[in-house]
Amino acid sequence: MAIPYFQLINSVTCAANIDGKIVGNTLLADTSPSDIAQIFVPTHVIILTRDVDTVSIPPTVSVGSNSPTYNNYLPATLLSVLTTWPRSSILKVADNAPGIFAGGTVNVRVSIGATATAWRFNVYLVCLQLSFLGT
Repeated sequence: MAIPYFQLINSVTCAANIDGKIVGNTLLADTSPSDIAQIFVPTHVIILTRDVDTVSIPPTVSVGSNSPTYNNYLPATLLSVLTTWPRSSILKVADNAPGIFAGGTVNVRVSIGATATAWRFNVYLVCLQLSFLGT
């Protein structure tokens, strides 16, 4: 029986300059439908503030692949610790979150917009990238 060989590396993707005052979805990652030899296993979500000013209420944000709620990697989270700039938060991906396979997409969802003069942020998705190299 042939033994499969895999390569495991870290991979990071980013959605930059999201307006946390506006409810909506932003594409964070997508994989090619023909890229069947790779699986991405999300481990962490990093949120980094870019421009935050006069915050009353920060946004509620989720990350996921399950339309329309996009919350199977990071459930809807009020970003209450991110009320100034620069600040960051490293959040663990939900247990039992699915891998990202060929043709998969991941989105950031602002479900409740911030009450602020400005609230812009970046989201980074940290993954283990598992690549099948052959047998």
